[in-house]
Amino acid sequence: MKNNEQFGTDKNNKLFSHDSIINNNTFIDYINHVLLAGLTPLEFYLESLLHETTHLLGIDGRNALREGIAELKTRELASKYKLNTSGCGYPKEVKIASILQDIFGTEIINKIAFSKNQNEVYNIITSILSINEYNLFINIEDTMNNIFKTYYTKQYSGKNGAINKALEYDKIDYEKVYIIINEYLNINSKKGLNLI
Repeated sequence: MKNNEQFGTDKNNKLFSHDSIINNNTFIDYINHVLLAGLTPLEFYLESLLHETTHLLGIDGRNALREGIAELKTRELASKYKLNTSGCGYPKEVKIASILQDIFGTEIINKIAFSKNQNEVYNIITSILSINEYNLFINIEDTMNNIFKTYYTKQYSGKNGAINKALEYDKIDYEKVYIIINEYLNINSKKGLNLI
């Protein structure tokens, strides 16, 4: 990137606002940010550190929804404590994790974030809510994973690898997940959201 004429032309370029956890940032936006801000390798890693630390603390990234929860918690922590983060990771998954948090409550999503297995998720959700919410969670998790795995398993090499990966990510469409959420909200006599 250092050879690009735009490298470092906007040293104060920022994408994450501490008062806006949900945003429209994409991986392409992040690549442009790295270029315009002229990030050093250390600065690049510091913007990823909080997200990766959530994984080290126990929020695993074994599937798309869990990555969304990890990034949601990253942004919440960054906002609360004014910590450095890009606010660009897994934007589509974060939006769904945020909707689930609105439905289930922050306490339950926090507990799910650090759960070790599906049995523990089952116990967390059914002890506070019901089997319906557990089924909603599993249905969303499975649907997202089936959609996401096509993107995640693709490997790119060469100097445009990051760009190709970001462009491939943009093709992910979670419309089926939003339909599942709307059906749940409508069946449970809650106001349906127009999320699609």
